[in-house]
Amino acid sequence: VRYVESILDTSSFVKNISSNTGKSNPYIFYNRKVKQLTKSHGQIMVNLKQWDPNKFYYLISDLRKHFNKYSGAKITVEELKNGPSVEAPIAIKILGENLDSIKFVSAEIEKLISNEPGVINVVNPLAKNRINLKIEINKEKSSALGVLISDIDLIVRTQVVGFEIDKVILNNNNYKLMLKPKDDLGSSIETLESILVTSNKGESIPLSQLVKIKFEESISQIGHFKNRRNNTIFAGVLNSDKTISITQKLIKKIKNINVPEEIEFYIAGEYEKQNKSFGSMGRNLIIALISIFAILVFQFKSTAQPFIILTSIPFAFIGSIIALYITGWSFSFFAFVGLTSLVGIVINDSIVLIDFANGLIKKGVSVENAIKEAAKKRFNPIILTTLTTIIGLIPLSLNLSGLWSPLVWTIIGGMISSTVLILIVVPVLFKLYSKPKKKVLNYPLHTPK
Repeated sequence: VRYVESILDTSSFVKNISSNTGKSNPYIFYNRKVKQLTKSHGQIMVNLKQWDPNKFYYLISDLRKHFNKYSGAKITVEELKNGPSVEAPIAIKILGENLDSIKFVSAEIEKLISNEPGVINVVNPLAKNRINLKIEINKEKSSALGVLISDIDLIVRTQVVGFEIDKVILNNNNYKLMLKPKDDLGSSIETLESILVTSNKGESIPLSQLVKIKFEESISQIGHFKNRRNNTIFAGVLNSDKTISITQKLIKKIKNINVPEEIEFYIAGEYEKQNKSFGSMGRNLIIALISIFAILVFQFKSTAQPFIILTSIPFAFIGSIIALYITGWSFSFFAFVGLTSLVGIVINDSIVLIDFANGLIKKGVSVENAIKEAAKKRFNPIILTTLTTIIGLIPLSLNLSGLWSPLVWTIIGGMISSTVLILIVVPVLFKLYSKPKKKVLNYPLHTPK
């Protein structure tokens, strides 16, 4: 952590930093999970003097080059991003029951992900085994010498990690009172074996006579998912806009790997979150369209005219896709939110246009003349409404944020295309599919005298 701080101090773009060792940073961002206390883990929060995309991404790239050369620790650099909380941008779970099979397949998936361009910070929890200190108690010998198993357990626990004997209260704060050996004694195997254990006869017996101490290799960690053993391969990406496309490429490559039949893959990360979000948003969009159609049928007492009004929605989608392509933003979840919002906005112009034409038809004007007059009279209001909405959204579009920019450009592009096409296509459709209503005149009945 001190090394990372020394590198950050050389950058004039860094405003301040906050370091935590033995744990992660506190809850500093809405979608960042707080890591549990871990002695071998540290985190540094970096605040920059201003938002400059060029300097920002240059700094990240430069730091990664420095930290890749550091031996003895894995140092990763991540930016805080908007979006749902995920384990990592790319997360692939390997499910199975046989630990050796899971470990073998995990290594293959790790190689596959590491070789994919644009992928960084690949983590395989099973890549390195954990070394455990195993202490086997000779129960028969301990019993013969009159030493209790619980006494051996207590002595070993006290020597290795310490033993809580009481709690004390100082200044209204609770503290654990721990019994531990002095730091200068160390916790080597020799020190542990030389500890004397007192038997029930009062004899002092070296611990080495009662236990066998050895190192044992084991899997570092194994989780469970859907009631099955699981190992998750995590990875980040250089360009967050390409997370989904990279994940889709990896899915195709994973299908070509020969794995044991018991092994199953589950794609998590942003791919899973986006599929769930898009699924729920898609259902909501369908419900909104059905509701709008029902209201329009009730209002216009017709099924043809609501369909004409709803044609403005595809026009809007065309403009949204073009706007995102020109500005370079991907079709993200937030762009989809903008698309959903656009549905209720763009149909207003069509409603105003057709309602005005219906009013003229009721007065006896022909369908063709009515829609021509409606287009002339409502041209300025429609254009001005679109312009004022777009001008109001421009400040958000200039923010260059992954949250607001795709959403805003989706709305702006959709409004431009729908406005232009509404004034051209809707009058044509109205002329083709609207039948003039016969005007009925109610004359008073005169009874002859």
